[in-house]
Amino acid sequence: MKTISKLLPTLLALATILGLVTTMPMTAYAATPSAPTNLTATTSANGIILSWEDNSTDEEGFFVERKEGSDEWETLHPGKYITGSGTVNKDVTTYTDLSATEGKRYTYRVAAFNSKVTVFGLLQDYSAYSNEVTITMVAAPTNLAATNSANGIILSWEDNSDIENSFVISRKVGNSGAWNTLFAMVDPNITTYTDTEVESGKTYYYKVRARSPRPSGMMLYFDDSGDSNTVEVVALTTEAPMITGPTSMALIEGYAATSTNAYSITGTPVPTVALDNNYEGKITWNNSTKKLDIATGLGVGSYPIVLTASNGTSPDDSITFTLSVTAASTTPTTMSATVTTETLATTMALAPTQPTMAASADATTIANTATTTPTTTEPTTSTNAAPSGTQDNGWSIDRIILVSIGGLLVLAIIVGIMVLRRR
Repeated sequence: MKTISKLLPTLLALATILGLVTTMPMTAYAATPSAPTNLTATTSANGIILSWEDNSTDEEGFFVERKEGSDEWETLHPGKYITGSGTVNKDVTTYTDLSATEGKRYTYRVAAFNSKVTVFGLLQDYSAYSNEVTITMVAAPTNLAATNSANGIILSWEDNSDIENSFVISRKVGNSGAWNTLFAMVDPNITTYTDTEVESGKTYYYKVRARSPRPSGMMLYFDDSGDSNTVEVVALTTEAPMITGPTSMALIEGYAATSTNAYSITGTPVPTVALDNNYEGKITWNNSTKKLDIATGLGVGSYPIVLTASNGTSPDDSITFTLSVTAASTTPTTMSATVTTETLATTMALAPTQPTMAASADATTIANTATTTPTTTEPTTSTNAAPSGTQDNGWSIDRIILVSIGGLLVLAIIVGIMVLRRR
């Protein structure tokens, strides 16, 4: 007891000191952060994207809370000191909830936090919550593309939703134009649309979102997905491609390099031509001449090729060309003989006409008679003897023999020709 009485003043002094400490205000490392504002939510192809405005300069991070329907709040990312992937760090103002299930309706809120040092250690301090935002998970379309066609601008996209009942298309004209929803809506599971109300030379922008119905009592509401990517396209006056020209060619093995006749190709813009096969470069398209160039070296066979003309305007046009290479002929050449008028004239010349000469004629008369062109008139047969001193001007026996021999020769040639032809 004597010992306790001696220690009592000391114990009272310690108690006083402890009381003062416990009643002192906490020493702040930083002020309480300001609450984030303007929280929004949109859906993507695989989750719900949250974004907000950061109003604090000294936050260490953010935490996100979510509830489904009227369920209790759950913390998706509670802060810097609680483990978990994708913690929202300082100055980051977006977060994607990848755990959202399509068709379910979620409500979200966000708060900022920082740390304070107290006599009890390091503690976290939280801002007030942001506004709440509610959204139904509808997967957004992706990979939107736009191409010109003869009928307008064709849009195509990838459908990522299983619950949409339509697609809504938005368009604006020019970079500074306002977005407007096109009147036509696309049925579910359809992933193309042609905008026919366009003018050549104008620039158009497009985006697409999926829409899902949500009954609520007697009312029917619609939940939209987030927008797809935005595409830009300049409308053009277009004409679908067309290609016409040769469809076949026949060559003999060992042929020389050659080309087809030219093809006719029309369309706006100017189409390009592609081949489905070039047979190791032996058959190629010449864009300058609009012909198929055929190199040497193709063996006996058939070589079909499909030529396709395209210019980005639907539909493409095609034509099939077939090259046929046949074997060279091995039949020997047939010798033939031809009887011409020159041959007959040569044969007849073997029997020249003898000039008629008078026995008592002088030298001048003989010369004139010798240069006279012989006639081919048949000789007149007379029973009277020729006058004394003159030579008969009819066909002599020698002449008849020579003509007969010539005729037989011609006949032999003709017979020979006929025999050769029959073989």
